[in-house]
Amino acid sequence: MRKLVLAASGVLTPAGCSDMRVDGFAGSTPTFKSEKYFQGHTKAWGLLRDRFGTIKRQFVVEFDGTMDNGTLVKNESVA
Repeated sequence: MRKLVLAASGVLTPAGCSDMRVDGFAGSTPTFKSEKYFQGHTKAWGLLRDRFGTIKRQFVVEFDGTMDNGTLVKNESVA
């Protein structure tokens, strides 16, 4: 089972990560293949915070990922 922890602030920038850019990881290894990583059972926990850091919502998502004709299909349940 894969486990993820997600967090987002009111402007969707995690605190302390404002200088991180996706292109900063170009050419790094191993490469991330979402269709491979999310196959099987995944459980993710997350929270949403306002711009002051106050937690507004928490959530848990579980899904099973399968490949169907080259497309990743996620069957989700949200708690």
